Amino acid sequence: MERVAARYVYTLDREAPLLDGFVEYDGDGTVTAVGECADPASEPNFLDGAIVPGFVNTHCHVELSYMWKLFRKGTGMAGFIDQINELRDTKPLEEKVGDIRRWMGTMWDRGVSAMADISNCSDSFAIKKASPMYTRTFLEVFGTEPEDCGAVMEGVMRLKSEAESLGRVADSSCMLYHEPGTGDRSLCGRPEDRLPVLPFGGDTRGGGYGPFRTRSHVG
Repeated sequence: MERVAARYVYTLDREAPLLDGFVEYDGDGTVTAVGECADPASEPNFLDGAIVPGFVNTHCHVELSYMWKLFRKGTGMAGFIDQINELRDTKPLEEKVGDIRRWMGTMWDRGVSAMADISNCSDSFAIKKASPMYTRTFLEVFGTEPEDCGAVMEGVMRLKSEAESLGRVADSSCMLYHEPGTGDRSLCGRPEDRLPVLPFGGDTRGGGYGPFRTRSHVG
């Protein structure tokens, strides 16, 4: 059992921090006890700071880590998406994987213990599987034309199968729309894919995302 104490300890069951609190945890990092120190001066590992629960990155595109500092500012959402398309695949896979691993490690070192990540490809799958960080991946594909629906859905299903082959559990999936009601409902996927529709209130005016995006949630 390990024990660390601090002037402030933030918990998940109260708004105000514990003053002169402690946290006990076992060898794999599982918290076993939290409380107030009876004698702070006697604590061998007392921090003059705060202990907080692990941070959660709720919206990440870690596969695009190699694009860090490459974007032009002030282009709006449409320009941002155009830049992603321009910059995609401008580095070899080895460099992409290195950047993914570096930024996954940076997040972990800075206290991020869980991440919701959006993926258009499988570049990050093996790294996320090996990471101590808890991750949930949303597979994303783009499309605007009803006649492309079959190919679009086949692509995301292949990506889902690849995720499953790495031990990621595919436990739910969904179709996300920008500007609910403006997209063509035939883009919701084929019946055999069984993808429920989840409206997403993004603004597509001025050349934004387009009618829809598909995200399939895997472990």
